[in-house]
Amino acid sequence: MKSASLVVRVMIEGKRKNLSPEQAKQIGVSGTFYIRTWEGGKEKWKAIGTDPSQARIAVVRKEREFNGGGRITGSKTLREAIDIFLAERSVQQDVKTVNSWRNELARFEKITPKIYLKDIDRSDVFAYWNSYKAEGAAPRTIYNRVQSLTTFLKNQGVTGLLKHNELPKFQEKPVDYYNETNPSELHTYFAHCNPEERLAYLFFLFTGCREREAVFACWQDLDFKNRTLTISPKPELGFRTKNGSVRVVPIPQVLVNALKTYVLTIPTRRLIFTNASGGAEGHFLKKCKAIAKRAGLNCGHCVNKKSLSCAKHPVCDNWTLHKFRRTWATNHMLNGAPLPVIQQWIGHSDLETLTRYLAHISAKTDLAKQMADNMARQLNVGTSAAEMMVEKLNI
Repeated sequence: MKSASLVVRVMIEGKRKNLSPEQAKQIGVSGTFYIRTWEGGKEKWKAIGTDPSQARIAVVRKEREFNGGGRITGSKTLREAIDIFLAERSVQQDVKTVNSWRNELARFEKITPKIYLKDIDRSDVFAYWNSYKAEGAAPRTIYNRVQSLTTFLKNQGVTGLLKHNELPKFQEKPVDYYNETNPSELHTYFAHCNPEERLAYLFFLFTGCREREAVFACWQDLDFKNRTLTISPKPELGFRTKNGSVRVVPIPQVLVNALKTYVLTIPTRRLIFTNASGGAEGHFLKKCKAIAKRAGLNCGHCVNKKSLSCAKHPVCDNWTLHKFRRTWATNHMLNGAPLPVIQQWIGHSDLETLTRYLAHISAKTDLAKQMADNMARQLNVGTSAAEMMVEKLNI
């Protein structure tokens, strides 16, 4: 029988003691983590270090090794599988993402009556799917949730429950960005911002940052001389970038000037944007929608999950933080920046998403218009169409 457990070796009143992580946390002591294993009737100990996250992932890997690399075993419960999966994700991803996984898997665990992982089958996946459908979730949301569930099951060795063509279908929305239908909307939006709001949303517009990238943006990340922003992980703040990457984004002089002025008016601090108590600002989206409502920019047709209409409340779907990011990427494309370069700036692992942007706006570029004119000249027909219409209409 093979088994693995995590032990914390601590010193209490000059004596060495072995405690479980829970016991050590309860009495407020820390020490060195060890993996204690039993293999062939022999007890083995291996020091892991003092980092709790690294210790958890080490014991998870050892358990997976004992279970044949994570394949299904008759005794592994769904709860155990979820704990293993979340322990791995807690090392690889940030707290917000791990909490999202935790909520999704808790929902699946509540829906399925199965105790053991080996008993999970297609009916459980479809029950999970239908739970979202019954709530009226959007097709894209259902697709994302079902795909996440199959990712978890595949990670734990459960595969083949759905064929590729059985995944939920959804219609890909065209890429929307500010100024698409109303060239004055951004001017109106920023005219209703106070100075700090104006700077914050110009930051989103001119850097292409995701929300948490802006939340944890620090003054030291800015290079005013070279006009760049570096986006990198900050483990001590609980922030990890997507895929753990580091990227450098160019920023325009207008934003540099605004930031230089702003830094002179605030106390010395690490984060660029903070809330009233000096902590990380966590309400960018809520404030974004409030400004749109204040500026009279709500469409008047959106209704959120709480049945609030954007005709009277700040809940309009047309105003989101990610739309600033899409505006940033779209305008770089319209100005001729190469896709591989934009990919590095925006932090996408592949070009798939950017090609959606390109398909939507490529016909609007100056190059596209020039190519259309060149094609017409080459075919050399219809050159007198305007004159013919003038004659027909007697203009």
